[in-house]
Amino acid sequence: MAFIPFEQVKHHSGRLGGKGAVLGLLSAEGFPVPKGAILTELPSNNAEWNRVVEWWQQQGRPLVAVRSSALGEDSHELSYAGQNQSFLNIRDEAGLRESVLRCFESIHGESSRTYRHFFAQNIAKVGEMNVVIQSMVNPRFSGVYFSRDPRGKVSSWIIELIEGLGEDLVSGRKTPYFITAENRAGITVSGLDTFNFEKVLALGAKVKQILGYEIDMEWALDQDLEVQLLQARPVTALRSLSTQARIVEEEIQRLRKMYPDNPVWDGQT
Repeated sequence: MAFIPFEQVKHHSGRLGGKGAVLGLLSAEGFPVPKGAILTELPSNNAEWNRVVEWWQQQGRPLVAVRSSALGEDSHELSYAGQNQSFLNIRDEAGLRESVLRCFESIHGESSRTYRHFFAQNIAKVGEMNVVIQSMVNPRFSGVYFSRDPRGKVSSWIIELIEGLGEDLVSGRKTPYFITAENRAGITVSGLDTFNFEKVLALGAKVKQILGYEIDMEWALDQDLEVQLLQARPVTALRSLSTQARIVEEEIQRLRKMYPDNPVWDGQT
């Protein structure tokens, strides 16, 4: 097992998955990435678990997110978004251990296996799993920045944002502000001024420049309105994240009507 803090990722030659590798690269480049680390395998003994726990304690026992970083995930071809499990606001050692275990196990879940079989048959070793552990941000605002419209309808960048935790945007529980270069003058977000909005735009432009491709970037403005970079990946979706959950739900309901006597996967791992 390797346990690699973000700042050491550039010195590691292993296969870390899209999410972990990009966060490590951007952290090393000085971007405002919350502290984190990558686990390449499930810890198999107390010494390996202790290494993970000690790192978390050295960070001050923050609330953390535990997320998958499978090989092939967040790639130029496929996103794998939502196919493996993620856990937020983990606050104690027991929760950390349980979340890491369940995250590694999720690659064997029905939805993850079906997704790989359907979309990624020709991608080698897509089953390799890594796990990212990252300090949580307590955001005033959070959202997603697209350097180009994934639907091809808008010629500029797009920002979707909500107040509070970004998970409510990704899951579809909250309807976001939808802002582009063309409509931004007519949209007012209470508590968010132009200066702080420009921080998000500037961060997105810099990340795109460093990575060298069109990006889909999750971001947050913390309680001090300092911008934080939570994730960056290539734009692959044909739709924005806020509509993805709605489209999945509509398809589930369609299948249930067609096959009322058969079980239908509910979109969760």
